[in-house]
Amino acid sequence: LGGSDTLPNEEIKGLTIDETIQVAQKLSELGVAWIGVSGNHCMYGATLDANDTAYFSDYAEAIRSNVDRHVLIDCAGGIRTKEKAEQLLSTNVCDLVGIARPLLKDPGYLQKGWNL
Repeated sequence: LGGSDTLPNEEIKGLTIDETIQVAQKLSELGVAWIGVSGNHCMYGATLDANDTAYFSDYAEAIRSNVDRHVLIDCAGGIRTKEKAEQLLSTNVCDLVGIARPLLKDPGYLQKGWNL
């Protein structure tokens, strides 16, 4: 579920986070069990550096705080380390984290520092 169609610091256009929250609430009422949160244009964040930016975490947190707890909220985008993932989970920003790009770059990524 895209959090917003507007990039940060741009004039509002398209879907806003307030509208997305309404959609998420309706999905929750319909019994959806899991909402994966992304946002903005398809290239948002693609040119950011390799730091732990978690650039969709504000959207995930807004959705998490406005839907029933039975709905799992998945946040992805710029999450690069175990510490960032644990922070997002422990502060209830989301229930799950996505780390696909680091895994695509290095299939052994989780064995390096994640203590699995």
